[in-house]
Amino acid sequence: MKDKDLDKSRYQPSDADYIKQYVQNYMKEDPRGLSEEEKQKLTNKAEKLAQLDLEQNKKQQQEYQQTLKLKQDQQQVKTEDTSFIQPDQIKKIFDKITEIDSDPNGKSAQDFYKKIEELEKSNQNKKKSQIIIKTLKKGKNVQNLKYDMTGGMGRQISQEQMMFERKHIDFKRFQFPEICPIDYRVKHKNEEIKIYNVRYPAVNQAERKGIIHFLHGYGEHAGRYAYFAQYFAKAGYDFFAIDQRGFGRSEGKRARIESEESLLSDYQGFMEKVDQSYGEKNLSRYMVGYSMGSNIACKLTLAQPKNYFQAMGLLAPYFQLLNQEMIDKYIGLAKLLNYVAPNYQLASFPVKSDGRFTRHYQNFLDDEFNLAGKISVNNIIVGEQMKKKFLEHEKDKIITPLIMILGGNENVVCNKTAKQAFDLFPIEDKAIITYDELDHFIIQDAEYLNLIVNDLISFFNTH
Repeated sequence: MKDKDLDKSRYQPSDADYIKQYVQNYMKEDPRGLSEEEKQKLTNKAEKLAQLDLEQNKKQQQEYQQTLKLKQDQQQVKTEDTSFIQPDQIKKIFDKITEIDSDPNGKSAQDFYKKIEELEKSNQNKKKSQIIIKTLKKGKNVQNLKYDMTGGMGRQISQEQMMFERKHIDFKRFQFPEICPIDYRVKHKNEEIKIYNVRYPAVNQAERKGIIHFLHGYGEHAGRYAYFAQYFAKAGYDFFAIDQRGFGRSEGKRARIESEESLLSDYQGFMEKVDQSYGEKNLSRYMVGYSMGSNIACKLTLAQPKNYFQAMGLLAPYFQLLNQEMIDKYIGLAKLLNYVAPNYQLASFPVKSDGRFTRHYQNFLDDEFNLAGKISVNNIIVGEQMKKKFLEHEKDKIITPLIMILGGNENVVCNKTAKQAFDLFPIEDKAIITYDELDHFIIQDAEYLNLIVNDLISFFNTH
């Protein structure tokens, strides 16, 4: 029986085929008694449907050809790429990378950085970068400094001393060009306190890129970082820093942090003064915080107006101590003593050392303006309050683009906590780098200073 040919569920013909088959089966006998006009209408409909099927088939064929051509083109590109990167080309690429790595300040490296920055500037959809672990062999990337084997002026130095001076930067050899360019004073209990500040102006003031505020670590002072500031000045940035109230050359009760509020207020007031004296419309602002200064930097991004800072750098950031058990041991006693002897020096600077960094650490402590050797009862409590507030209530509000740089041999702060905070910062535009041979004093190491500075400047140049 031909009726089975009309069962669309069995062979799925097109509408045109179905009608055509119906006409072939029944038009002659016409069991429905269709008139000639109805037969013609049915025939016309079948022809139209057939035409539509033909056009549809043609369209599908064209799409298939286009897809086929696209696949062939992709295969051709893949083949061309594969054939292009020959062993000699791979060697050239490797040599180029080695050249840049060995001489980060050379022309090739600078040209490369410039190209990367231009590409990054055009990237309007910046995403979180991958964590980068930088492992460098000793002897590479050492600054081209000339050393006098006699120590100069008849001073005799041992081979050990010469190697120490070659690796660790003696900040006393460098000075800021401008001391207290801003007459900045704060009030505390009817007392006027002068805040010491420094500036390293951009070398080319006509083409200034922005202003950088540097926030020093606990117990130290801004005067240690003229050697660091000069890099940013050469790159087109004005570099400003203050000694926190009570520390360095600033006035105030020695080695005492009055409160988190006073810290933030002092920095905000200074930044306002800088804007008034050196700021220009649309001039970008950045922060670089070191150790405890990183914690304060994060808090300042929340205290200042939104988008006040274009980006910030966090170096060996303090969000929790590596030797936290030492603080936990004293915190109960500190709270008790705080009522009767808040300035009592209860704890030593919390360094965990395996012996390799002892002399480097001692060099830090021997600074005449260093006040980090002992930590007072008051400062233990204020520091813990700042840390707790940040970790519990503030870390998930940081939206300023940032680059975090850690030392793999960190011996003061907890890298694990810093990485956890980094992951929780609700901003996609962020990067984290670990130099696995460095400890907490990451910007006092001559072998790595150029690399870290380039990391920061490249990030700032693209924001």
